[in-house]
Amino acid sequence: MNIQESPKPAEAPVEAPAKKPVLKLTKAQETAATLWDSRNMQEVAAAAGVSLKTVESWKEQPLFLAEIAQTRLGIDPDTPQKQAAALAFGGVSYADAEGIIKLKEGTIMKWAQDRKSKFNLLNSEMKRLVYVPPERDDSSDDLSVEQTQAITLIMEGKNDAEVAEVIGKTRETVNRWRHHNDEFIVALDHARETYLDSQIAAVSTGAQKAIAVLDSLLDSEDEKIRFQAASLLLKSAPSQTKLNRKHNLRGQIR
Repeated sequence: MNIQESPKPAEAPVEAPAKKPVLKLTKAQETAATLWDSRNMQEVAAAAGVSLKTVESWKEQPLFLAEIAQTRLGIDPDTPQKQAAALAFGGVSYADAEGIIKLKEGTIMKWAQDRKSKFNLLNSEMKRLVYVPPERDDSSDDLSVEQTQAITLIMEGKNDAEVAEVIGKTRETVNRWRHHNDEFIVALDHARETYLDSQIAAVSTGAQKAIAVLDSLLDSEDEKIRFQAASLLLKSAPSQTKLNRKHNLRGQIR
């Protein structure tokens, strides 16, 4: 007599533990960040005692970018603000970041509202670090090495005189490129469009996450929380609409 075994219940999938954000760099990473602008990558890797591949992988860590930004800006280290900038840059909400760093509620928002805070300065510099100039296509083949470098410097916020000093040209030459050289103007506009698109995408993603959180609060048992969530959602609607219009317009003109 064959006895059939009852099928075993399917085991629930085991979720991978959430990856903890990096809040402390190794000595090798600190060394690499300090030398980032003064050496090529091979020299940086050798000085840090690691492989070139390892150094390249560090560029994906927001805290490493924050360390480079801090060195570039020449500002005194402020660990909480640097950690907060790294977490925010990595997509962590202010509230969650405050919990991770053990900061008082509202601290990061206060920093974010101060344009001159180390938090904002670091975030702006980190954005410049990850900006990658667009690859040259057929329309930019006529640009010289100096012109290509000038576009990168302009995107970093440097004025004509500063650009000219770096590339070894006069300020008048850079100004002429910006206003009368068709190839240069097209390439610069393309660089700006690429950067703006990346910023719009980042803002849109953040806004969608925030709206999803507010939407979930509409089902709260607390009437006060439901009312506040509904009010915030209604207030956010116009700005989100403007963002969508701008994004759609950008698609139409391409």
